[in-house]
Amino acid sequence: MVGAFNCQGGGWCREKRDMLPSPIHCVPCSTRVSPQDIEWNHGSSFKLDRGSFAMYSKKFAKIFILDVGESINMTLKPLEYDIVTIAPLLRDIAKDVYFAPIGLLNMMNSGGCVESADLNGNLMKVRGEGQFCVYASCQPKICKLDGDITNFIYNSGDGRVLVEVPWKVEPTTLELCF
Repeated sequence: MVGAFNCQGGGWCREKRDMLPSPIHCVPCSTRVSPQDIEWNHGSSFKLDRGSFAMYSKKFAKIFILDVGESINMTLKPLEYDIVTIAPLLRDIAKDVYFAPIGLLNMMNSGGCVESADLNGNLMKVRGEGQFCVYASCQPKICKLDGDITNFIYNSGDGRVLVEVPWKVEPTTLELCF
C-alpha cells in the first residue's frame, strides 16, 4: 500500500480539539502513485519488471488497472489523504481471466488481510471480517467461502467483486469460479 497525505495548512485547535485548516496556507497538493512505489523485491523473489497491477484508491473508492511503468495522478486538499492498495494481477490460466485481491475495505491497510493468493488460480486466504474486494476481468460464475457457495456483487464498470467475509479464528478460503 502507498499512503499520500496533504498535511499542509493545518493546526491543532484547542477549543475544538481537532485539526483545522489555516486559511493562509491551504493549498492542494498533487502527486503520482505507481506500482514502482512499492519495494517489491524486499524479502521476496517477486520481480517488478513487467505486468499489470490493480490499484484501489480508498478516498475515491475506485480501482485502476495500470502497467508497471504507469501511474495515477491525484490531488489532495489540505488535511486530506488517500491510501492506495496495489496488487499484481494474477491469472486463472484455464479461463484466461485476471484477478487481484484488494482486501477488506473496512481496514486502513486493506491488503494486509490477504495471507496468500494462488499465482496460477483463483484461491485466496483471507484473515479478518468485512467486505472483501477483488478485481476480476470478468464476472465470476460462483464465489465460494471455505468451499460453500456464497453471494457476491460484481460491478462490471471497474471489475469489482465484493464478498462479505465473516469472522473466523482461522483464515477463510475465498475462491472465484469463472
